[in-house]
Amino acid sequence: MLNFIYRFLLISLIIGILINVFSNYIFKRNNLENIIAKNQINFVTKIGPTTYYQNKGVPAGFEYELMADFAEYLGVELNIITEESINKIILSLDNQTSDIGVGLTATETKKKKLSFAYPYNRVDQVLVYNSDTRNRPRKVEDILSGTIEILKSSNHEEVLNSLKTNHPTLKWISLENVNTDELIELVNEGMIDYTILNSNEFEIYSQFYPNIKTAFKVSTSEPVAWALSSYNDGSLTNKLKEFFEHSINNNRLNTLFEKHFGHLNTFSFVGSKQFLRDIVLILPKYEQTFRDAAEKYNLDWRLLASVAYQESRWREEAVSYTGVRGLMMLTQDTAKYLGVENRTDPIQSIRGGAKYINQLLKRLPIKVLEPDRTWFALAAYNLGLGHVTDAFQLARNQNKNPYNWLEMKPILLQLSKSQYYKTTKYGYARGWEALKYVQNIRQYYDILVFLDSKDDEKKNKIINDRIPQSL
Repeated sequence: MLNFIYRFLLISLIIGILINVFSNYIFKRNNLENIIAKNQINFVTKIGPTTYYQNKGVPAGFEYELMADFAEYLGVELNIITEESINKIILSLDNQTSDIGVGLTATETKKKKLSFAYPYNRVDQVLVYNSDTRNRPRKVEDILSGTIEILKSSNHEEVLNSLKTNHPTLKWISLENVNTDELIELVNEGMIDYTILNSNEFEIYSQFYPNIKTAFKVSTSEPVAWALSSYNDGSLTNKLKEFFEHSINNNRLNTLFEKHFGHLNTFSFVGSKQFLRDIVLILPKYEQTFRDAAEKYNLDWRLLASVAYQESRWREEAVSYTGVRGLMMLTQDTAKYLGVENRTDPIQSIRGGAKYINQLLKRLPIKVLEPDRTWFALAAYNLGLGHVTDAFQLARNQNKNPYNWLEMKPILLQLSKSQYYKTTKYGYARGWEALKYVQNIRQYYDILVFLDSKDDEKKNKIINDRIPQSL
């Protein structure tokens, strides 16, 4: 009887093992099925202006929107992992911490390490320099004596290695754990002579750094594609091809390109002539609303009007490339918090924007005095108060005065530098964008104050002298 029981148990165990092995072999999930089963797709990328960042507390970026689209296409949750270097992105794919790597070009060198999906874009590599401090170089021979710094393991490093074959004295420094924001700032400050960007990155930075120019292309038409582990089974690759073809056919990809790279240069100062035109043609429609809202919330109406002009050019139907809407460009969450039911209604938008600026002014530390208090409030309107608070703490850590706008300018720039933002509560922020934002508003405000100080006759003469009489 015991022998029978032992035999039965042994046979059952063997059958169980065989069933388990057989079922795993037959019913083993592929990469795509695993993602759907766990209801989450993990992307890995570097924070940057073309990939992923926060804008007014809202996730943004061309690649972010594509990642969100693909997660929705699969019907799963989106999870984004950020790494500080390209090598760490590759490692994340290799150890299967992430499913897809974003923000890479499909170079021949990287194809040896990774598998690339559908090539949905092409970019040029451009050498950039500071036109305020250097003459434009026209060819590689012109930069042999200059200082070049680039991202380690990037496509920029690969193209320089290829150029070195014919230019053996060409030298550069490859940096890890930095981002393109930091390299652009080094060029802007004259600390290095050159760096290399992808052309889509340059389109973003050129809005905020008008002195940063392209010298020449060092490569052309490189394919951009999402990366997968070289061990992938092809199921996710096939689904990505299907997704991108769908995005092309329904024009979604073109819409995103236009939204992020084809929009007007909204952060550049439009110039006094255009501003004066808009003062004549558009401002009268909203001036009384600006005055009423400013009076209610103890603001200067000219400042409120300047913020609105920077945000929307006084166009009530305006929609930013990040999806915020209306005259004062309120996010959906901010509008709800302020009690604004319709962001595109100009009266509601202006009142909401005035209320929000008033709240930001009140929430700043009491030690921040005017006029700096206003400039910090405007920076918070652009970045979010959390990031400005992070900047205050960074200043304290460096024994700087956190409440002096002039002293805080370089600190705000640190919000986009990995060695600093990774120590903050709210993380990466485009501090350089906030500085340009405040600078533009101050310029518009100065013009409105100047005109407002003149009587109507003198004001009309100033405007008529500056803009074409056909208006």
